[in-house]
Amino acid sequence: MIHIIIWVVMFLVWYLYRTYKASVEENEEVYQASESTTVNDNIPEENVNVEKCLDERTTTGLVHKSG
Repeated sequence: MIHIIIWVVMFLVWYLYRTYKASVEENEEVYQASESTTVNDNIPEENVNVEKCLDERTTTGLVHKSG
């Protein structure tokens, strides 16, 4: 009877470990996906700001701003 209890406890520990490991891996995937989304979302916005800044620095833009 004791060997059955040992097997059940071993199986329970194995199951809990696998569940914990899967949840950690899923959290890592979600974190990495959110990081890549955040990085990709910021790049176009920065490019728009740079292009706008470069457009304002043209000769015509400088003449209109100073006058």
